[in-house]
Amino acid sequence: GINPDPQAPGFRNILFKPNFVPAHQWAKAEHSSPYGMISSEWKKGNGKINWTIHVPVNATATLYLPVQNESQITESGKSLSNAKGIRITGKKDGKIILQLGSGRYRFLLQQ
Repeated sequence: GINPDPQAPGFRNILFKPNFVPAHQWAKAEHSSPYGMISSEWKKGNGKINWTIHVPVNATATLYLPVQNESQITESGKSLSNAKGIRITGKKDGKIILQLGSGRYRFLLQQ
């Protein structure tokens, strides 16, 4: 899910809260915002989820990832601690919360 942040109107900050539905193997969504195109695409297979998102220039994003710990996540093949533009901000309701700057990100989630 691509959602606006009520604290940063106009998609200045984007809330990504994906719903990886068990019955679906993939999903793709785009939204044209005042800052540019926002996109989210995920595919499931072999107990993993490949998720690619795009955050436009001059925007930020908050991600809610449904995993228990950061060792289950890589971005472009790197651990979160070595990935550029990503900051872990906490955990809530069994999800790790990340803050991202603008750019294209390729996450791999181990389920």
